[in-house]
Amino acid sequence: VIVFFTRYFWVDDPSLIEMVTAIAGQLGLVLARKQSEERQAEQLQLIINALPVCIAYLTPKLRYQFVNQTYKAWFHKTPQDIVGQSVEFVLGSDLLTDVLPTLHQACQGNIASYQIVINPPGCRQRTIKTTFIPDLDAQGKLQGIFLMAIELGTDGTPQLSF
Repeated sequence: VIVFFTRYFWVDDPSLIEMVTAIAGQLGLVLARKQSEERQAEQLQLIINALPVCIAYLTPKLRYQFVNQTYKAWFHKTPQDIVGQSVEFVLGSDLLTDVLPTLHQACQGNIASYQIVINPPGCRQRTIKTTFIPDLDAQGKLQGIFLMAIELGTDGTPQLSF
C-alpha cells in the first residue's frame, strides 16, 4: 500500500490515488515477472549443466562468454576458469590450428562442424564432434557463436554419458 502525503495536507484526489494504485500494480507485476525470469534462468542453467555435452557461447572476438559444467570434466577447468578466456587458451595452440578453419566459417555466418581427437593435459583422449552456430542480428552481423561438442564412440555414434 502506497500512501502519499504532502508536508501540509493529505492528498485526497481520487484520480491521483487511482493512478498511483495502477502504477503500484504494474510495478508488482514487473517484479513478479523478473523473479519468474530469474527462476527460469536458474532452471535452464541446471539443465544445461546436467547435459553430457559441452555447450558454450563465444563472443565475436572468440572469447568464451558462457560454458557449461561439462567443460570441467573434459578440460579440467571450471567454467569460471574459462569464461573470458580465448579459444586458444582453452584448446591450446595446436588444437586451435585444426579448429580455426571451421570456426572462421561460423564467423562468416555459416553453421559449421568438425570432428577431432582431443587430449587435454590431465584428461583422457576423446573423439568429439563440434558444431558452431552463428548468432546473427537482424542485419546479419555476428553477435557471437553457439558451440556444442559431443563425444563420439569408436563407432562414431554419440556417447551421452560422463
